[in-house]
Amino acid sequence: MSVTESTSIQQPVNAAITTAGFEFGEVQGGGGGHYAVLCSRGLVMAKKAASCLIKPAVGNKVMVVIKGQEHYILSVLERENVELEIEAEGGMTFRAKQGNLSLLASDSIHSLCGGEHQMTAANMNQITGHYQLAANQIDTKAVNYQLNGQKAVVSVADVSLLCDRMTQKVDQLYRWVTTIETSHIGNLMQSVKNSLCIRSKNSVITAKGDMKIDAERIHMG
Repeated sequence: MSVTESTSIQQPVNAAITTAGFEFGEVQGGGGGHYAVLCSRGLVMAKKAASCLIKPAVGNKVMVVIKGQEHYILSVLERENVELEIEAEGGMTFRAKQGNLSLLASDSIHSLCGGEHQMTAANMNQITGHYQLAANQIDTKAVNYQLNGQKAVVSVADVSLLCDRMTQKVDQLYRWVTTIETSHIGNLMQSVKNSLCIRSKNSVITAKGDMKIDAERIHMG
């Protein structure tokens, strides 16, 4: 057989593979990627196509493609005014190569994941009327930490503060200790501009070495 003769041979084509029909139907039930759809051919079981991200619900009008014995829901054409659910079998990524990506809701936005929830941005701004955070453990790390506000209230059972240096500058400082206050200090230096008043029921000052009281006038008793 010559080369010219061999190129003219045509292979049979499977019509069941190359041809497909489209049907409009209504979802009767199902889940897990398989749904019962009522169309002109009767009740058929159809799989949700990978391109159909909307999860079909009962009563939705859908477009079904039929190829041989396989039925696929291509898209949801009409649905009731109920909550829409985006569903994908594998992972999903929303990417905007240019411009912004916005997520808007007139009511609430709920985010739920079974693993790690990570957010990375060059700058992050959160503006809200009331911010509430509940967690078993919170770890914060920052090179510089700044807190600005009109009022701060901290109510906890136990506080441990570890730092190399602490600087406090206030106009008025009030402190109430109900039972006892204990301080272990290497050296204590206090500089009072005007008056230093210490009032107590009993007072004890003990020094292992020398004690010096220096003033222009000293009143005892």
